[in-house]
Amino acid sequence: MKAMSIARPTVVALILMGSAFIIPIAYADSSPNGSIQRIADETQWVTRALHEANETSVDRDVRVEGLHRVVALHPGSPQNLILEFRIGILLGQNNDLRHGKRPDELLSLPIFEGIVQHYDHKAYYTTNPGDDSDSPELMVPQAALLAASTRTGKLNDGKKARELLVIAMKDLQWTWEKRRADWIAAPKPAFNPIDESPEENARHIQIWEHRKHEAESGKVDMGPYGKAIMEAVVRQYGLSYGPQHPGEVPAVMREIITLVPDTPMAQIAQGHIALANGASVATRPSPDVETRPSPRGERSVPVIAEHRTSESFWLFVVLGACGTAILLLVAGAVGSRLRRKGHKS
Repeated sequence: MKAMSIARPTVVALILMGSAFIIPIAYADSSPNGSIQRIADETQWVTRALHEANETSVDRDVRVEGLHRVVALHPGSPQNLILEFRIGILLGQNNDLRHGKRPDELLSLPIFEGIVQHYDHKAYYTTNPGDDSDSPELMVPQAALLAASTRTGKLNDGKKARELLVIAMKDLQWTWEKRRADWIAAPKPAFNPIDESPEENARHIQIWEHRKHEAESGKVDMGPYGKAIMEAVVRQYGLSYGPQHPGEVPAVMREIITLVPDTPMAQIAQGHIALANGASVATRPSPDVETRPSPRGERSVPVIAEHRTSESFWLFVVLGACGTAILLLVAGAVGSRLRRKGHKS
């Protein structure tokens, strides 16, 4: 019985529902005269490529090939992250029933691992968190999370999965620390009578004061999807070790606390420890509990006879399942909204 229960499809649903309609970020070259045109040109070709990729009347593999061609035509562009991420989603998550193409996570695995290897997460940082799953700000750690999920669930490669999850955690830690420093150091908004009214300036100052206070207290807004990704990374790290008795959970979670101390991920890990300790105390010793080596010999995995598991432990599992269901409903609602928005465009 797993003390931290979250299905791999849940990890995907938490952060990818609605990813089909990506809004490209703009970047400028070093030439002042060419920067505006570069932004316009890149916005156009990325938007056009994504629009064609969303044409469900076209075979999925044809759409994937089209995105590959666009990427090849713009070598070195940071915008390619958006297109390559979309390729991974089409291959690993898109169910093209019309053309008999089912999602295959093993096809998307090299795409997501390539993203982690070739793109710099820091290049997509924004001071304000994105409020949609379409922000490229967190695509690199998302790709690491999805690749880790496949490594664990399809290939039983927990070691490589944890390497990917550590990359995701370090990226998220960098963003959290960078945003906190930026919010603390941000200057007080100056009043500009040309662009704003006194009331608007007062509101801007109020937001600035609130953010500064929150940042100084160690609270930084990572956005709804940033928070969901952090929670999924922590749980997926636990799953990479295979089934766990509640008594084994604290040691795994302490690894995360050591890796990314004083971050929201460390707080999430502490929450898992508290739940596991409560379940361990309530679980009666059973002669039916034995230990066997894990399939890859990484650590011992307990085998727990379900009929001897306590009610408190079942409560722990049920609460985790309920939380997963709620997150799935939220992700589904956001996905529907984004799909409607895409059809209107």
